[in-house]
Amino acid sequence: MLCIWLAHQYDDAVQLLRNPLHIVATAVTKEEFQRIRAAADARMERTRDHAWERSLNRLVACASLLLLSGLVYIALPSML
Repeated sequence: MLCIWLAHQYDDAVQLLRNPLHIVATAVTKEEFQRIRAAADARMERTRDHAWERSLNRLVACASLLLLSGLVYIALPSML
């Protein structure tokens, strides 16, 4: 398994693919990679939750604006 997490690991990965005897300078263990990946997944989940919350807030704001506009449309002629 070849995992590249950091940008500076790219050169090591290319060298390793070209030469199987290449000694990797900045290796990441499988456990460390899984820990980093789990942290990234957790951040992505929070980002998705935040995006969903923002979308829902926008939907509620638009619905409120439409409702308020409808009430003004109904009430305005009787005030004039």
